[in-house]
Amino acid sequence: MKRVFIPILICGINLFAYDMDYKYDFGGRLEYDIGQIETADEKYNEFALRRARISHKGSFYGKSLFYELEVDLANFGDGNKENDEAEYKDNYIGHKNKVDYLDLSYRIKVGNIKVPFSFDSYAGSKNSTFMESPLTDTLTQNRKIGIETLFFKKDKNQRINLFLGTFINSIDETNDGEEQKTRYAIKTTYEYKFAKNHIFHFGASYLYSDIDGDNVKYSQEAESNLIRDKYVSTKVKNVIITKDSALEALYINNSFHFQAEYIQSEVDAQSDDYTFNGYYAQVGYFLFGSSKTYKQSSANFSANKIIDNEVEIAFRYSFVDLNDKDEQGGTQKDYNFALNWYISKNLKLMANYIQAYPLSDTYNGDFNLFQARTVISF
Repeated sequence: MKRVFIPILICGINLFAYDMDYKYDFGGRLEYDIGQIETADEKYNEFALRRARISHKGSFYGKSLFYELEVDLANFGDGNKENDEAEYKDNYIGHKNKVDYLDLSYRIKVGNIKVPFSFDSYAGSKNSTFMESPLTDTLTQNRKIGIETLFFKKDKNQRINLFLGTFINSIDETNDGEEQKTRYAIKTTYEYKFAKNHIFHFGASYLYSDIDGDNVKYSQEAESNLIRDKYVSTKVKNVIITKDSALEALYINNSFHFQAEYIQSEVDAQSDDYTFNGYYAQVGYFLFGSSKTYKQSSANFSANKIIDNEVEIAFRYSFVDLNDKDEQGGTQKDYNFALNWYISKNLKLMANYIQAYPLSDTYNGDFNLFQARTVISF
């Protein structure tokens, strides 16, 4: 982070940033994917600019006030894409402090933010071991406009977090004219720190969504942004509400890390009620002594402190079931093998080999995917 020492002229008044303890940071990330997909019917190669993000974040008064502005330009101006506009990511302001007489700390964020539901979804893509999210991703929510309040208590080795949030549609969904939906989220996590790089985390979350008679679609690709078809998909019509719940666990012991989740979505429609679910488990290991970095203040990963030329190997099994009663969206299981090469702080190469087994009306069998990604960050 950088500290500003030069005077800033606003409306003819000189303000000195050090009086406000203002710190700021500019950053960006480019991700480019290539892949080969082989199904029972065809074999093809694909490539795409996955992300082109630019961000600016800062804080005031000892980080008690903070903000972030982030956009993704990967699809901007691309007429071949369904959405060829810039996408708004984390765009928020926040405040954190402590209530001394309750011995309770809090953090408030307002803006276009991640919904506190599911570890993988809330942690995001920046520090992910795999190129894409597991099959449970279709059962989660992405960023929305809303307010999130985090209350937490901690001692030397333990911390308990309580996230509460109210949300409406995201900036992009609002710009696209989608019908507004209201969501309420609650999440709690328990963290125990055995040592510096030895952490256990367990969490549970619940998300209530007022759909108000609209349709809800669940659709999932095989952990790849390059595959052309989604073989597991269903649309439930005239949905009143959805009730989603999740359990999550994380364990880090120096170079070894383990992560798992179970997610269930209950759909209350006018015609009937449905339940869909999914889960995944993954393990990873750094060959030369680095470790995943866990951030207790947000209950997810922070930037990995990894030595140059570090190599990480990982495996993930994930499963999703979109079958219930007359809604037969199919089931799918994936075996994902990952190899990551951290060349330097700003350059990473990723490779995933995926064996996918969808079972649905559109595809019954297996197929193979190999994909690679170059990540440049600054």
